[in-house]
Amino acid sequence: MAAKLKKYILLVIGLIVFAALGTGVILYSGPSAPPKPVLSSGYKFFKGISPVKLGFSNGEVISLNRTFWKHRDVVKKAILTVSGQDLDQGPEVITPKSGLKFYLQLEGKTGMTYAPEKVCCSRGSLVEKIERHLAEGARVLAIYENQSEFNNRNVEIIDM
Repeated sequence: MAAKLKKYILLVIGLIVFAALGTGVILYSGPSAPPKPVLSSGYKFFKGISPVKLGFSNGEVISLNRTFWKHRDVVKKAILTVSGQDLDQGPEVITPKSGLKFYLQLEGKTGMTYAPEKVCCSRGSLVEKIERHLAEGARVLAIYENQSEFNNRNVEIIDM
């Protein structure tokens, strides 16, 4: 009987070790999180503060990408230069109340460019302002693209 009891004890110990190892592997690998959204390749950051330093949230990236996607028929590229209100590289720590200014230049599918004037805003409203200016610029580019006298010409539209 002692041999039978010894076999049962070894079986139970083996099952416990197997269950512990399986649980450890599952917990170590963890649940796979959805991939983090990436800013559209249509946005180009030129000089100034990088998108990494700005620390766009997932929602802000999705919102910017959605705005660019809506106007993809008109806008080919959006070139952004974001800087601090006092320094080109911006403040050391960027908070939602940090003062920033940005310059946006839109390049249309037909080669026209639209360049509104620089905009000063806080970091908290930066994405909203970029979206608004991109939508307005796409509307202006669409108006000028439909006019035959501007076809096949280099046209730069400057908002004053």
